[in-house]
Amino acid sequence: LESLVNELTAADTDVLLHAIDAAAGLDSVAPCREQRALQFLAPPPGGDREEVLAVRASVARVMSLARAGRYDQGVALARETLARARELGWQPLVASAQLELGELLWRSGPYDQAKVVLEDAYFEALRSGARETQAVAANELVYVCTNLARFDDARLWARLAEAALAEITDGESLYRSRL
Repeated sequence: LESLVNELTAADTDVLLHAIDAAAGLDSVAPCREQRALQFLAPPPGGDREEVLAVRASVARVMSLARAGRYDQGVALARETLARARELGWQPLVASAQLELGELLWRSGPYDQAKVVLEDAYFEALRSGARETQAVAANELVYVCTNLARFDDARLWARLAEAALAEITDGESLYRSRL
């Protein structure tokens, strides 16, 4: 939220055009309180707490840039953030960074690249128990595959998104409405 507020505070015309979508796209805090979801999530590395927090903040900044329509700036930061997440080796954070990079690539146009990155995010999230990231990655792949005219793949990713949503207690609300 803080990162998005900072982007909107320094907004230009392009950012203002995306302001409502950006605010509406804020993630729910419900998964952070959901015991069932948390039990599947791999714990963060113990000794790197400050770096984990810094990379999470960078992921949030990337998310804000995407929602504000600053795709080129976001892609550069997303690549850097993903490299930092990989160095840490915490799978849920890697999946989250991949998801944001994939979304930015999808929104800026290189759909083939977006597909590869979002598929990596989906499977990284699946391995690490990051169900929300898994569901969102599958959902984004529906759009990417549709843009690539790979309609059978889009239908498959829609089914996988539905299956991932079934694992999220709050799956009946916002995420289901995006499918």
